[in-house]
Amino acid sequence: MSNICFCFVCVGAVGAFNLFNSMLAGAAVFIGGYAFGHRVTNTDPCFLRILAKSERYNVCYDAAKQSAGGCGRIACASEWLEKVFLQLE
Repeated sequence: MSNICFCFVCVGAVGAFNLFNSMLAGAAVFIGGYAFGHRVTNTDPCFLRILAKSERYNVCYDAAKQSAGGCGRIACASEWLEKVFLQLE
């Protein structure tokens, strides 16, 4: 699981703990978020980045192939996203 995803899971767990004033709620959010993040990043590493930036580009990503197919504008979604993130830094 990526460091950014882990950070969001931790912040979400602390938020749930503060909102519900329950250690059980914080632990449940942490375990659920960690399991979801671990599964998603192991299944499709680009999925979380694509989900975060989904409003910027057309629907042309094929998760089974883990590359762009049919739109012709970009060769691979992960390469395109890396270029975008390098420009943001």
